[in-house]
Amino acid sequence: MCDPEPTSIARGYLMDYFDIDFEELLEYIDEHIRQNQSDELTLEEIAKQYYISKYYFHRLFHSAIGEPFAKFIKQRRLLFASYEILSTDKDLIDIAYDYGFNSQDVFIRGFKQLFGYTPGYFRKLYREIIFTKRDTLKFKGVNIMFDIFLGQRLQFSDNDKRECLETVEQILKFLELTRSRGLLSLDSYISSLDNFFLKKGLLFATDSYDSDSIREILQNYIISGNYKGKDLLQRILILEGVISIINGENRRVVYEKLASYFGESFYSEYEEYFKFNSENPNAHKEIIDSFREKIKGKEYPPNTNLLEEHFKSLSDIGIQILIRNISSNDCIIAICGSSEFVINKLINNMPLRAASSIITSYKYKEEDANGERYSAETIIRAQNRILAKLFELKSSGEIKM
Repeated sequence: MCDPEPTSIARGYLMDYFDIDFEELLEYIDEHIRQNQSDELTLEEIAKQYYISKYYFHRLFHSAIGEPFAKFIKQRRLLFASYEILSTDKDLIDIAYDYGFNSQDVFIRGFKQLFGYTPGYFRKLYREIIFTKRDTLKFKGVNIMFDIFLGQRLQFSDNDKRECLETVEQILKFLELTRSRGLLSLDSYISSLDNFFLKKGLLFATDSYDSDSIREILQNYIISGNYKGKDLLQRILILEGVISIINGENRRVVYEKLASYFGESFYSEYEEYFKFNSENPNAHKEIIDSFREKIKGKEYPPNTNLLEEHFKSLSDIGIQILIRNISSNDCIIAICGSSEFVINKLINNMPLRAASSIITSYKYKEEDANGERYSAETIIRAQNRILAKLFELKSSGEIKM
């Protein structure tokens, strides 16, 4: 089993303050971990080599690498430990101590945070790997080779991240387009795309490839390209974005999913770029107030407004209990055929964030995946499921008659 690849730093973003060659420094760090596994490599020790204070070196390192020094060292130790776990039969506790973890609990928690598995389960996965004809390592649909590949390279500078914000914006626009008009609406845009990876992914989507096959193909492109830095982050965002587009996921969910690849320290800049603060109650209130104005006085045919008479006799507490017991999808489709009274009754009894999410989805759910408006039959089925749940809750006494 080979050693982890040296962490990449975006070309053009190497910091040479005080003649610091960060590529060389990262190689030194990896070599130190290989040769002196359990010896601690301290911030003070490295800073002294460059004749600067540890505090200033910490700032330079964090800016260039995108992670604090101590966190980076811990992740590299875990990566080297992962290769020993996969390639040897050494006891896990011995591997933990070899790589400087004096507590097995700390080692397990850190390992699971980085890889998503405990060390023991990670080794078990490896022992049960199936080698496919493409020599891609798989276990129950999990691409182990891709997980390990990413684990070696998920270090992005802030500059890498800034250069990928436009990619996120593009993905979100395509998501909105397909949620309102269907996947085939992408056809007129694909030919004009310059990005090979994005074009390929969207072509697969419009050709009705299943999401598992698309994920496997795009992952293999990433692995074979051996990408690092901005080029890797961009392709990860496109991969996840294409899968989200195919699955018709909620924009808010996709927005947050893609944000997670930028890390906590970059989140405020991510939100600033999109001018959207998910923790700002006023943002949700503005969405709700605007929606109320839009539906004011709007009438719906009586045959798709089955909820009104039942809702008139329900207290706010009863509505809140009902909301907790129905699916958001049924709620969204049902209000497509409901009156202003029913819609307001529902959103008035939801938390601001939930109401905002329902309203955002409602804009798209008025049309199905083919760009057609939901039929009265579809709306009635959703409303009847809500009524069935309402009657069930009344019968059990959870909602008082």
